[in-house]
Amino acid sequence: MSINVGKKSISILTLCLLLLCVPVFAGGGNGTGGGGGNAPLTLESSNPESGAVDISTEGKIEMTFSNNVVNMKVSENNMTCFKLLDNEGKEVAIDVIMGDDQVDPTIKNDITVQSKAALEENKSYKLVISPELTAKNGSKLGAETVIDFTTLSAQSTEPVQSSEATQPAEPAESTEPAESAETDESTQSNTPMMIFGIIVVLGIVGVAITRKNKK
Repeated sequence: MSINVGKKSISILTLCLLLLCVPVFAGGGNGTGGGGGNAPLTLESSNPESGAVDISTEGKIEMTFSNNVVNMKVSENNMTCFKLLDNEGKEVAIDVIMGDDQVDPTIKNDITVQSKAALEENKSYKLVISPELTAKNGSKLGAETVIDFTTLSAQSTEPVQSSEATQPAEPAESTEPAESAETDESTQSNTPMMIFGIIVVLGIVGVAITRKNKK
């Protein structure tokens, strides 16, 4: 009789262990398969961040989400979930860029939005993400998400000119007046000597003529 009770106890214990293991295996989607289990979909980061200023006009916005948003099951829907608007509410043409999670699983959570043309300088823009953005596991963003930013101003993109380059060149100092002044001073200082020399020469000539006449 005790043996039968033991067998029943073992059977009940085994059944309890199996029941405990079922939820563990059923909820084992840890994201390695790309679905992220039943985790809700959220925007984890963006470049530029919302509220950023002095952003390049190249119009590239990179985003990382919490779950796989590029799988072929959801990529077609997610392509239509992005809209870029300027500060007047006009829509800017964009490309939505997604990688292939089958080729490179590391990019399964990443989406890039690229404007087809360069953005205008010193202007505000906002990227609107639809609440219908869906992950591979079926979870949705659930609420409209906005990333707003302002581009660089024209002044901040112009190269700063050196103050030395803008200053007019100083005229070269002329040495001619100084040389002329030195020549004048030299001439003036030599004039008395020249006169004295002429007098001496005339005196010698006069003496010579006098002696010749006496002979």
